[in-house]
Amino acid sequence: MERVKVDEVEIDKCPKCGGVWLDPGELELLLKRAKGSKNGLMRFFYHLAGHYEE
Repeated sequence: MERVKVDEVEIDKCPKCGGVWLDPGELELLLKRAKGSKNGLMRFFYHLAGHYEE
């Protein structure tokens, strides 16, 4: 597992499979920081959390 910074939030990423793991509260932090963002990764996290705003 390696730690990767996404918008100042450190998340865990598997270097072999590319899987991403979030600790408690990290998704919420990413969503707060991404509010209104057009960034593709941030939109992915919104969809992951069930928020389908574009």
